[in-house]
Amino acid sequence: MYNANSIQRKTQLEFTMETMRNNPKRYMGINVESVHLLKILSDATELSERDLFLILRKVRRDEPYWQLADCFSISITSVSRIISENLNILSEALEEFIIWPELEEIQYNLPRSFKHRYAAVNTIIDCFEIQIQKPSQAVHQTLTYSMYKKCNTIKYLIGCLPDGTINFVSKGAGGRISDVELVRVSGFLERLTPHTMVMADRGFKQVENELRKHKCVLVRPPSTIASETMSKQQVLENKRIASLRIHVERAIGRLREFAILKPHATVDAKLVSKLDLFVNIACGLSNVQNNLIKE
Repeated sequence: MYNANSIQRKTQLEFTMETMRNNPKRYMGINVESVHLLKILSDATELSERDLFLILRKVRRDEPYWQLADCFSISITSVSRIISENLNILSEALEEFIIWPELEEIQYNLPRSFKHRYAAVNTIIDCFEIQIQKPSQAVHQTLTYSMYKKCNTIKYLIGCLPDGTINFVSKGAGGRISDVELVRVSGFLERLTPHTMVMADRGFKQVENELRKHKCVLVRPPSTIASETMSKQQVLENKRIASLRIHVERAIGRLREFAILKPHATVDAKLVSKLDLFVNIACGLSNVQNNLIKE
């Protein structure tokens, strides 16, 4: 005789899996056109389809463990174990999609909008922050408090190619760190090809000297003084750079579609140590979606 509870659990799991297969973008951050990647990831990581779907759903929707337990017909303890034991494995697999191509390949895929004045742009950089629960220890509270966000955050430096592909993401740092210092300690500068350009906003002005040491040039909007009116040339230059630098903002916007990376996600203290892994997974999945730049 069949156990009624067993049948019910199986039905709930099958319903969850079918729903996610039919709506991969909503539940896992993967376009229908790229759904074949799930089989590749499962084979490469040796994760079962259920465990893979569970982790991707956590990244995409940031549902609490109890809700995931109900959806996948397992215990809360099992959800915690699956995520704890396998998050790093999936992160390493998807990190392979965060690539920094050779300069020739970057040039080959350069959008037309860059070719006239900014053909030497190697990458476009910016920072983004994710709110976390207030740490219990005072020193951690201080290190993670962001004066800009007025809350405790983890900050990341992100870089994208001119075509919008994410090619760099740093390890997370306490929200107190400045954008400039994060550039210095992130390992980003060591990845640069000499005699190329890095595009950024005005807040990265102090990175200019660091870039010179690596024989690179910073491209940013012209500096202005509040009491002075911008010249027509400065206004034009500002508009040109803003129209191109927006690509990295779009890349960040795509990452924000993953609920656990939203600005005010208020990541649980128990998951803060795993936030780098969630970011790597989201960046990898973002790069297998449709191209950000269409020309």
